[in-house]
Amino acid sequence: MRFATFILAASLLGNASEARAQTCQVTPPQHIEISWISPWSDLLGAIGEARVALCNGPNGNPPGCNTSGGCGPIQTDKIAAGIVGLCNSSNRTPTTSTLNDWTPFVNSKQYRGYLTATVSAQCNKDGTASRASMSVGSSKGYTPLPWSPITNWFGYSLGTGPIVAPFCWTIGSKATCTVQNQFMLGTIGQVINTVLTNTSAPYAWEQMTVDVTCPTWPGGVPGNASYTVTYGGSYFPTERFLYVDRSGNLVKACGDATQSGLGSFLCAGGNANAPGNANRCQHVSQAPCVES
Repeated sequence: MRFATFILAASLLGNASEARAQTCQVTPPQHIEISWISPWSDLLGAIGEARVALCNGPNGNPPGCNTSGGCGPIQTDKIAAGIVGLCNSSNRTPTTSTLNDWTPFVNSKQYRGYLTATVSAQCNKDGTASRASMSVGSSKGYTPLPWSPITNWFGYSLGTGPIVAPFCWTIGSKATCTVQNQFMLGTIGQVINTVLTNTSAPYAWEQMTVDVTCPTWPGGVPGNASYTVTYGGSYFPTERFLYVDRSGNLVKACGDATQSGLGSFLCAGGNANAPGNANRCQHVSQAPCVES
């Protein structure tokens, strides 16, 4: 009887092990993208770039993007005032280095937008991907409103933008998820921008695409899955690309992408995505595939 019981128990354990080993779950670490406006080192250069784009067209010839005949003295002065205001609303450079810094950073409102993404992919024993999902967090950011040399800040204008919705799919051994965060000036900033530059504000944007390649199962045990996170975004403002390591540190995947292309940004058009690149940085690594 004891022998029979042992055989039955061994059989049940074997069946459970076999059932358990049909799929595994891959969850790469959280990845983060932050955007902020850096202080200008060359204010006159920024004003000149804006005047050329708005008044003289992209090639230095009239018309510019907001006028059919160049800009008169009043308009050029308004543009200068607008760029000075933009420079005065620049942000402090983020100092996030651990997850413990994240909540104070979010509460500081010293950013134009951020995007966080965590992907989970289910892999089959035959090496194919069967399911993928993405959890995201995002903010449309804030525009600081300076007004007093005593208090330094009057307040913050909340940015605007459409709902952030990730999209995931699987093909063969790959599971892919992508998400984009679009954000622009708050209502007050949009009004000021229109008055001073005669243009409507475009969207700055952040984007992340996560590709997970399911592992093989040597000896019936899943190996590590490989993954690639591709960060994208507009050339303006400055962007930082981060991921969370096993110790909870926020690690730079690449160097900061310093803001550029102010003139092209101003001329992008209302509610249009500002010029940028869907591949500004890549983080390639591996993650365990845990049997499920």
